[in-house]
Amino acid sequence: MLPGYQTKTNVGIGAGLLLSLFGILAFFLAHSFSLPVFLVIMSAGQALQIWGACSYAEGKGYHPLWVRLILAQIIVLVILAFLPDKHPQPQASFLKRALTVIVAVLAFFITIPTFLWLGYKLLAPSPEETRAHIQQFESTMPTTFTNLLKDPNTTQADKIKLVKGFDNMESSIPAFQAALQYYQDKENKAPLSKDENEVKQLITVELQGLQSRKMVKPSVK
Repeated sequence: MLPGYQTKTNVGIGAGLLLSLFGILAFFLAHSFSLPVFLVIMSAGQALQIWGACSYAEGKGYHPLWVRLILAQIIVLVILAFLPDKHPQPQASFLKRALTVIVAVLAFFITIPTFLWLGYKLLAPSPEETRAHIQQFESTMPTTFTNLLKDPNTTQADKIKLVKGFDNMESSIPAFQAALQYYQDKENKAPLSKDENEVKQLITVELQGLQSRKMVKPSVK
């Protein structure tokens, strides 16, 4: 390896790995550690590791451009470690190549899983958001359910499927009650049609079943 590039390689890969490790530990252990700061630290760690890999490639006589195209440092460093050195130095040895591979493996198992976890945390809703979505869904369910039954474009078969599709959820009780109230109010004004009576009776049966299952809870020993 050309003189000077060994130091750049060690500083880049070593400092990048340590910086990434510091960012991970700080994010998990310090409650006040913010996500933007964590992103900056991890990005800086990745940049240092890429710079170290580029220095490694240049020091051995290879163009660093292809290193920049491969983000997984373990692949880059393993390939470079076993490529022939176009500028061999007396101190070059198999031990140093092995140490480089070990550092690359550590970098891979720290940085790549971290970025995968970070992507999940950024995309996945928080428990509070999930509960808010569920509450919003449950609050609008009675109105939505009744409107579907009112819709003239909803066929009789679809109405029956809709009712049976809600028969295993206790949260469907308010929706069934609202729909049953709608049919009762309509029946007070005029007789229901055959199809409407069928849906009403099905809702009544399903509602009674849900209410009975809600009242009878299995005992926990």
